[in-house]
Amino acid sequence: MSNLVIKEATCYADAIIISNQIAAIWGDNIDNFYYDKMFKYMSSFNDGYIIGLLNGKPIASSIAFPIETIPGFDEINAGNILDLHAENANYYYIHIVQVIEEYRNKGFGIKLLRYQINTAIKHRYREIVGMAIDRELALWRKCGFQDFGEYGFYKNYGRMKWVRMII
Repeated sequence: MSNLVIKEATCYADAIIISNQIAAIWGDNIDNFYYDKMFKYMSSFNDGYIIGLLNGKPIASSIAFPIETIPGFDEINAGNILDLHAENANYYYIHIVQVIEEYRNKGFGIKLLRYQINTAIKHRYREIVGMAIDRELALWRKCGFQDFGEYGFYKNYGRMKWVRMII
């Protein structure tokens, strides 16, 4: 785990890396329009878009940004959750913590999650929220999050639960 270097995503090439990891891990369809949109989102809050590099190779990434309210699963599924980004928001929302399959269970996800927690602290948010896939709840709990609310489904990624941490 100590060899993982985390860098903030700042350029179009980084948007492509994060987008391609989303495609590889979640099965989303990715094209140039998707890259453009990811770069637009990244540009609005660089601190929350990060890439994990192992020996210079991108093997993980995470997306987080401020949101005003915690949306319901119906609201999330009706549009693009990245559109919920808000400048003066109440919550720091961690949308994705993703690690390429062959590198999982080595502590890289925890390192990304802790980086996002520190980013929230740096920006003085009092509460962090995220959606945890049912099978990943233990990872979030290990980092100090508590789950709340009802289970729901986001796209075809499986059963999800909201998690939160009060800072």
